[in-house]
Amino acid sequence: MRINRIGAVAAVSVALFSTFVFGIAPAGAEPGGCPAGATVDGDACSARLTSVTAKDFTITGTLVGSQPPVTLSGQPASYLPSSGFATPPDTVQEWDATIERVNSLDPADPNWYGNGKAKAFLPTELNRLATQFPPEALVVRFVPDESNPAVFQLLSVQPTA
Repeated sequence: MRINRIGAVAAVSVALFSTFVFGIAPAGAEPGGCPAGATVDGDACSARLTSVTAKDFTITGTLVGSQPPVTLSGQPASYLPSSGFATPPDTVQEWDATIERVNSLDPADPNWYGNGKAKAFLPTELNRLATQFPPEALVVRFVPDESNPAVFQLLSVQPTA
């Protein structure tokens, strides 16, 4: 039990330290748990982002017509191919190619470790690409993350014309 208690104290300490040092704070929530600038979309929030920064497995973006930015994190399945572009920008084409490459990996391939790593790190690679998208090209659907109120949980993220 002592180890679990120490771990819990450490986790809380890290969260508080991050909030204090990095200025990460929960976005001002509207009714339904959505931050200002997002629309309620069924049981989730949706928004278009004007700009994006990436760090590890998260993206931080400013919602169209809103401040402050929100931080989002999601699983590889949350990242969707682009939609609606007649001729997608190069970075959007790279986004689509990356998703296609990872989704077409053969589970019987002897390089199972490399394939697993590619899938696990897909969000990091795509988040980096998203920082290079034109303004307002990224549409996100998300919900509050009860375990970490400073980060919203991505349901989907997609470059959209």
